[in-house]
Amino acid sequence: MHSTISPFDYKPLESATSMSLDALVAEFEAPYAASSNRRHGFAARHLLFWLKLRKIALVDVDNAVLERFGKHRCRCRRYRTQPNRDPYYMTMIRMFVHLLEQRGVIPARCPRDVASYFAPYAAHLNGQGYVAKVVRRMMFDARHFAYWVGRNAYWGQIDRSVIEHFAGHECSCPRAMRGRPGDTAIAVRRRHASKFLAYLVGHGAIASTASEPELDERLTDYSHWLATARGLPTAGIKRNLREVKRWYDSICGEGVTCSAEALRSILLDQDPSRSKGAIDRTVSTLRSFVRFLIARGDCPPDRLAALSVGPKRAATQVPRYIDRASIEQIVAACDISTPTGLRNRALLLLLARLGLRAGDLVAMQLDDIDWDQGTVRVSGKSARAVRLPLPQDAGEAILAYIEQARPTVASNHLFLSLKAPYQPFAGPSIICWILGKAVERAGLTGIPTGSHVFRHSLATAMLREGSTLEAIGTVLRHSKPDTTAIYAKVDFTMLGEVVQPWTGGAPC
Repeated sequence: MHSTISPFDYKPLESATSMSLDALVAEFEAPYAASSNRRHGFAARHLLFWLKLRKIALVDVDNAVLERFGKHRCRCRRYRTQPNRDPYYMTMIRMFVHLLEQRGVIPARCPRDVASYFAPYAAHLNGQGYVAKVVRRMMFDARHFAYWVGRNAYWGQIDRSVIEHFAGHECSCPRAMRGRPGDTAIAVRRRHASKFLAYLVGHGAIASTASEPELDERLTDYSHWLATARGLPTAGIKRNLREVKRWYDSICGEGVTCSAEALRSILLDQDPSRSKGAIDRTVSTLRSFVRFLIARGDCPPDRLAALSVGPKRAATQVPRYIDRASIEQIVAACDISTPTGLRNRALLLLLARLGLRAGDLVAMQLDDIDWDQGTVRVSGKSARAVRLPLPQDAGEAILAYIEQARPTVASNHLFLSLKAPYQPFAGPSIICWILGKAVERAGLTGIPTGSHVFRHSLATAMLREGSTLEAIGTVLRHSKPDTTAIYAKVDFTMLGEVVQPWTGGAPC
């Protein structure tokens, strides 16, 4: 049975305590007095005995000393315990050392200015609307992170790799849980540590943190060019930069010129396992980057001719879709008696009726809906916004969500998370997750997944009802007819419904 008191909640003293070591051990044992666990005092006395035996002063105890204690082959009189055989034994040792730090017996590894931000950080979380249980967990992880950093890193040099190391470390820190964390625990540690670190940086508790390597001048100018000359949104610029970084050194590295051979090599030497969509992104991004280099004067104009013909990998199958009855069943599976069900029904109806992309829903603002005209503004992949008619059932679902479920916050985004701190969706993947949960509730199996399947389903339904490809392209806001042409491929399921038997009844 573990104590309900978090060992990270020991209050630091302004000056060193005058308590004896026996009194400190008794204080350490006190939270566990009502339980059957008597090992905490045993472990604390074992450490003190070993330090005295090795003639190590308490003020000199650090991470290296504790690791040495954990590995020692114990022949200590009255103890005879191998600490490294039981991970929780070292957890108790570190808990006791942490208490000694807080009492001023051992120099604290966690800077006082960081520790003083725990209480304001808790008030900040409460102000954002987090429930008490979540605040307790986030505060525990914040103290855990501060404790771990004090022994394994430096506050001024924290980057993603340090946070990942903390999230996945096999814990012997002074906390109830021990050992190697699971995937869920790692994700929670990572999220809570990142949030606490952002708070510290924002409030000046630490000077700075190590950031991502800055882009060189050429890539910085390319980002600006995409935003101004090409009108790409922020998400599109990030996607282009990720793609450019894959082969940037091949054409713009040190001592490398933008040669036609290098461009053709990138264009044609594509991994056969890559999908058509991935290859198309590489081709379009490469051409975009070369146009930028030409405009900048870093590349001869004739280099664009080397990219006139790219690899063609046609789609091998008709886009998968869901029939209308199944779509209605998925939408109806949303429980409109709950705020989450009201929100999910509204966004699923927009997907189904207008064929929107997941990114369209993430970026949609309250001001995008014109209730008087019954339209909704959608920007899509470009900066050119278009207005689409808002279907009656989708409009009613959005209105119900706004009036009954949407939190009253400063954000102008239409769809928000319904748990504190009520932020906009982080990305399109959350839409796919919501759709997957709706499919599970509907009890459907063996159907395509992903939010884009609603878009394919709308186009397929329109095609079967006699709509032209031009009309489908207008509804789906395709910029090129070739994109809509994928729906004109042969659908063998449809052919099976109209095929005529062979003359005489014999097979061909």
